[in-house]
Parts: sequence; structure tokens; C-alpha cells
Amino acid sequence: MPKPRKNATASRNPLLAQGVTKFGRSASFHRTGRYKVKNLKGVAKAAAAPATTKSVTFGKGKRTVAVQKASRFYPAEDVSSPLYVRKTARPAKVRASLQAGTVAIVLAGRFRGKRVVVLNVLPSGLLLVTGTL
Repeated sequence: MPKPRKNATASRNPLLAQGVTKFGRSASFHRTGRYKVKNLKGVAKAAAAPATTKSVTFGKGKRTVAVQKASRFYPAEDVSSPLYVRKTARPAKVRASLQAGTVAIVLAGRFRGKRVVVLNVLPSGLLLVTGTL
């Protein structure tokens, strides 16, 4: 008898609360093996790297020293680099009926079910609305 298949749509990282998952980013990267993959798109292979150390003789001995001294300056704050995102940004499509002056009903959030007036459609696709009726 064949084994029953797992549900392919089930999440491997279940939600505990809205925006909070059971496993963190580090754990999910480990579970899926994404730590093995590097983003090498558009990176050319470097030629032989210049030497970082050199050998210096003094008296009867030799010593290995760095070619360039380490910087004594360190930034006070850690500079964060943006996370690599595979999703491509697409222009927002807003239905034609949502123009300035249209009365709309909020479907989610604290004011769900309330009527609002659409003022503008922002470039990101968000609707700028005003007050409840």
C-alpha cells in the first residue's frame, strides 16, 4: 500500500500569531538548505588576488607582516545590508472604479466595515482615504 502524500500546501513554518512564526529566519534557512546557496549573479571571477602578507627579515630572523595595516576606524553603528529578495517589483493595478471621490468600504483592520471616501491612489498602489461616513 503506498504511503499517503503530505499536503504540499502546508507551511513548514507555522504562524503562532500574526507576523510571528514558529521558527526564525536562521532556523528556516537551515531547514531548507538555503544557507548553501550564494547569490553569485553578475559576479565575475577575480584574478589572482594580491598578496596580503609579506615576509620581513630582521637581524637573524624572519617575520610575516601584513602588507596593509588594519584600519583603526570602526563605525559606531553596524551598517545593515538589505536582504536579498527574489520577488520582482511590479506596478500596482488598481481597479478603474476606485477614483477620487468614490465611496469605498474598508475590509480589514480596525475600521473594517466603515465607509470611506477615496482621495487618491498612491504610486505604490495604496489608497489614500478620508474619514468614516
